[in-house]
Amino acid sequence: MVPPGDKHDIFIEWAKRQGISMNGIKPSKIPERGLGIVAQRPIKAREVLVHVPLSVLLTTDSVPDAFKEDHKGITVHGLLASFLATHKTLLNEWRATWPSTKDFAISMPICWRPLPEGRRQFDKPVSESTMILPPGITGVWAKANLTSETQEESIVSSLLFKQEERYQKDWANISSKSRPMSSKEYMYYWLIVNTRCFYYNLPTRQKPQTRDDHMALCPFIDYFNHANVGCMVRFADDGFSVIADRDYEVGEELYVSYGPHSNDFLFAEYGFILKENKWDTLKIDALLLSFFDSRARQNLDQAGYLGNYVLCRDGVCYRTQVAVREAVLSHQDWTMFIEGNENAMQESQHEMKADDLICQKILVPYHNEATQMLELLGKAALEGKIEPQEILVVMHRRWKQIQLLIEDAFNFGINPGTQVKFRHLLL
Repeated sequence: MVPPGDKHDIFIEWAKRQGISMNGIKPSKIPERGLGIVAQRPIKAREVLVHVPLSVLLTTDSVPDAFKEDHKGITVHGLLASFLATHKTLLNEWRATWPSTKDFAISMPICWRPLPEGRRQFDKPVSESTMILPPGITGVWAKANLTSETQEESIVSSLLFKQEERYQKDWANISSKSRPMSSKEYMYYWLIVNTRCFYYNLPTRQKPQTRDDHMALCPFIDYFNHANVGCMVRFADDGFSVIADRDYEVGEELYVSYGPHSNDFLFAEYGFILKENKWDTLKIDALLLSFFDSRARQNLDQAGYLGNYVLCRDGVCYRTQVAVREAVLSHQDWTMFIEGNENAMQESQHEMKADDLICQKILVPYHNEATQMLELLGKAALEGKIEPQEILVVMHRRWKQIQLLIEDAFNFGINPGTQVKFRHLLL
């Protein structure tokens, strides 16, 4: 266990004075991952590890009514960011533990300079970090043969585009009233809220209209890192508590779980990826929708299966199976599949047709995208064209994860007959 440093010791003393209780845990430096919460003694399952009183949370209740009145029309996210940006003398001990502007510039894709026209080009040197982001984040495909309409749909539905829209909406509210701050400064606090907020809904309060209505920043609990499975986070009328999900040994890191999110989502929203993520998936809407005509789209829409297609290690999701069969089966056979009325012979024959298309239109194009990007990253590393090094390392790791996920989907989700035909293109 490595001590986190003086500013964190000062924060812990401040937190104790605010009534935050900590039980057998402490923030420590974690190799390759910054800070995390580590057991200082043996921990038993269901022990309360930390409790943060409701009065210490930063929520809309912390913001004066006059300030809220001056920010009419802004989201709760934007309101909290503006409050932090314009009240810099508040919470100094806690603020000192937050990421820096430089940290966000490296870790958060929204801070990376956008590409002209939003496109990656493999035949040009890498000079912009956004060139190397996966299509699951930017919606941009370099190798897939997409129509311009499908490419545009892919970009505007991407994680990064939607995140930028949320930020621009809040910044428009701030800038329209000539508040004394720059976009860069406001972005910093907007990302503080984005990456460190929790959701709370007290049983005694009216149900919020949206999840954003009950955002809270929570001192000390924001030290916990995310994992597939973690400690329980409980909120009640008296505040937030974290409860051990199992026994822990001295020196073992304790986690909480932000939910079942893909690594693309985690990277876009929080600035990190997991080495092992059981919830990892790849969005494949653009690859599928690119070869559907208006009639096919109408059929899928009417049946409730248009869009939201994903690939995981076990293969494509059921929605994708339905969509693919719309393209390769007669309408009668497609209806039989949806209704579960295929016999064994039909099921086998239809699976072969569907798997052929899945390999041809999804797995091979996405695998080509990953393979060429990994080659490009290797070349960029040798030529020093991507700085800082941390960006190169995390992007290489993510693209390798994508490549391996596609190969797993091929091995575990495609029938043996189709595997014989496509193995040379994927493995």
